[in-house]
Amino acid sequence: MTKQNGQGQSWCACFVSWLFAQANASKLVAAKVPAGFIYCPDGVAFFKKNNQILKDPTTCQPGDIVFFDWTGAGIADHVGVVTENHKTYFMTIEGNTSPEGATGSQSNGGGVYARKRYFGKTVHAIARPAYSTIPAK
Repeated sequence: MTKQNGQGQSWCACFVSWLFAQANASKLVAAKVPAGFIYCPDGVAFFKKNNQILKDPTTCQPGDIVFFDWTGAGIADHVGVVTENHKTYFMTIEGNTSPEGATGSQSNGGGVYARKRYFGKTVHAIARPAYSTIPAK
């Protein structure tokens, strides 16, 4: 992994897991440990195992988890949470990315940003966590 912003570590998945922890919903992303996942392929495997991968990514909704494959290697290397779906593009909140329009790294940019993303070959998978399993307060 290339060092970017002096950190050299990927933490996008940690950010997504942290978001779910803030909502007392860690069990929805408990791919490797009860607190969630830190490696994108583990997250994808967890959601596949639980039949939570969307067949049609363009049907994503706020709260869905999107996995990206920036290198085209067929392996998820970045993750974020969908905040809006506009049918040809969607909005996300992502950790460890660069701001919109910046020339920095998409998957190791060192910040938390809202991003505009387009449906296409960089979308590896979109998962819909089992929100209905969380008791209402």
